[in-house]
Amino acid sequence: MKLMMNEEPPYGTMAWYFYEIDERQRQIYELVFDIDQKLAKVKDLLNEIDILKAQLETNVNVGKI
Repeated sequence: MKLMMNEEPPYGTMAWYFYEIDERQRQIYELVFDIDQKLAKVKDLLNEIDILKAQLETNVNVGKI
């Protein structure tokens, strides 16, 4: 029996187990990618905070604030 793309094989067959394993791995990769994107955004925001703190300190030291 030839399966269409992404069609789930009959339950309990070896093909079904491989299909389920592949599906779980795909979900893990998507989650990890999402986590990586969120971590990059957090790093960007922390960098922006550091820049703002440095600018504030500079402005306070030169008497602008």
